[in-house]
Amino acid sequence: MDDETYIVEICDAKKTSYCGVIKSLTAITKDLLGIEHALQPTSYWTYNGKNSIDIYSETYVSREE
Repeated sequence: MDDETYIVEICDAKKTSYCGVIKSLTAITKDLLGIEHALQPTSYWTYNGKNSIDIYSETYVSREE
């Protein structure tokens, strides 16, 4: 997916929309990658140039400490 640009819209805390289809970010990522096995989708996406796994870590991991 690194060589392509895909844009998803956040619908709520657990759903995103891609091309008008509302699904979890995991489901959309699996569809785009053409895989069926489980995965953590955050490493595949960025927001304003920042990887979403980093955003997640800054938001939630720091709260747990």
